[in-house]
Amino acid sequence: MYEALKSLTMQTYKNFEAVVVNDGGEDISKILDEMRRNIIINEVVHTKSKGRGAALNNGIKAAKGELIAYLDDDDLYYPDHLSTLVSLLINTEYRVAYADAYSGFYKFDDKKKRYELDFRTLLFSSDFDKDTLLFENYIPLNSVMHYKSCLEHVGGFDTTLEIFEDWDFLIKLSRDYTFYHIPKVTAEYRIREKGSNITTSPFEQQRVAHFREIIYKRYESLRKEAALKAYDKISKRYFGEARNKYHLQVRIDELTEAIKKNIEEKKKLYKDLDNLYSQMQKKNEEIVELKAKIGQLETDNINLKRAVDEYYNSIQRIYNRLPIKILRRLKKAILALKGR
Repeated sequence: MYEALKSLTMQTYKNFEAVVVNDGGEDISKILDEMRRNIIINEVVHTKSKGRGAALNNGIKAAKGELIAYLDDDDLYYPDHLSTLVSLLINTEYRVAYADAYSGFYKFDDKKKRYELDFRTLLFSSDFDKDTLLFENYIPLNSVMHYKSCLEHVGGFDTTLEIFEDWDFLIKLSRDYTFYHIPKVTAEYRIREKGSNITTSPFEQQRVAHFREIIYKRYESLRKEAALKAYDKISKRYFGEARNKYHLQVRIDELTEAIKKNIEEKKKLYKDLDNLYSQMQKKNEEIVELKAKIGQLETDNINLKRAVDEYYNSIQRIYNRLPIKILRRLKKAILALKGR
């Protein structure tokens, strides 16, 4: 109790009151008087223990502020706990918020006659999921802050539950409100080796199982819906991925087949090109041969023309040398031969 209240005096946010509910316990007036030097304390006293649910409800009823936070007498707030949560809630539209809390494991030191820290670990740091909350409580109550008005919608803590009243309350709260998770450690839930915490004592296991079963049965229909929703989500994701993989494989196969066809077509085109090139070479050779023959014919034609010219000149020279009488006789003979 002393250390829990001491952690309140060290808060950087100062505008708060601490409502301390003494649920049929020993007198703590001296501790409260010391702490009142630094913080405002409002004590609610149960002469006989009424249980955790009733203590929480009466503490909330006595609170004057519009924001409610929780702190068990064996847990701690770190200095920025209240400021972190208050800042989030007054600056957003969220009505419920929670930060993270270390789980501190303490061993009893026989020499010092007190509990000493063994180690700390962060067991939970999960974003809000109202369906997951139906199966396990992953939000320590001392990490939560909400508007007092939320209780008008969901009611208070169940006084019939000896344990898990916090889990039950958070489930009810989660049905009407979305929680904002601040991934920052601002508190510590302390677990003592000798089992002084409610749910860690080995002698409490049967009782724990009993009240857990009550929670499960109370929200059985919601749990079934959540399980079906989770199954549907997983199925869609799995089968969706499988379907995408199948379509992708089909597309890959199609592209592979198209590539094979393109390669075969390319080979055929290269073969046709080689054939055309061979034919071109043959045609070129034939053209060269034809050009050579044409050249030879042209040469022969020139030579023939030259020979004809020489023959004509020779005949002309002979003709010019003959006497006129002979020429006349030759002319008559030629005409006679032609039938004139």
